[in-house]
Amino acid sequence: MKPKNMVVLALLIVSCGCAHWVEIHQLPPGSDDFLPSEVGILIPAILRSTDMRVNGKVIKPSEEFIRIVLQKVQRTHVFLEVSSAEKSGKTKMREKAVHLELSVDSVIDINETTNQLKLAANCVTLFLFSSALPFKDDFDVTMALKTIRYDGEERYYKSRIKGTNSYHIFGGEKARVEARDQVVTKSLNSLMRQVMRDVDFFAMEEP
Repeated sequence: MKPKNMVVLALLIVSCGCAHWVEIHQLPPGSDDFLPSEVGILIPAILRSTDMRVNGKVIKPSEEFIRIVLQKVQRTHVFLEVSSAEKSGKTKMREKAVHLELSVDSVIDINETTNQLKLAANCVTLFLFSSALPFKDDFDVTMALKTIRYDGEERYYKSRIKGTNSYHIFGGEKARVEARDQVVTKSLNSLMRQVMRDVDFFAMEEP
């Protein structure tokens, strides 16, 4: 085989091996992007805690995740301002703030045995387009938000997403990143829509 043809074949193999896609099987209501609320309150919100677990193991949320959560809450226009607990020292009307507690519970089934068999089959077929078998990871993510008014009254909101990552041998990481981004965005959209429907609760007004 000529060197040029070998390079083309190598690129085709890598391209095939990097293919990935995400299938969502269950979406929470209101997971699409949302418009800000037309009614807000002159009370701040403070993200007091974020609990994240993957297959039961406690994971420290990244700063990027916290930033995305704060931005989503701010974008609702329900609250005067939004901050994390660590940066809430100078928050206006802090004593009247609504406190937020977010939890994320993820169950990920990597299907290791099945994926190992597919890896062996793919190696045998040398990644031929017609024979390459995609690996699959199933995920089930529940995101819950607890809101607490300064008088101690609470409201709970929940969203749940189920789906599958499908990818070829080099596409696993990209598939997981894409799935993570979709889950975070759609779950928070659903939670924020629920929060926006409760403006009267946060304003301590009768509906």
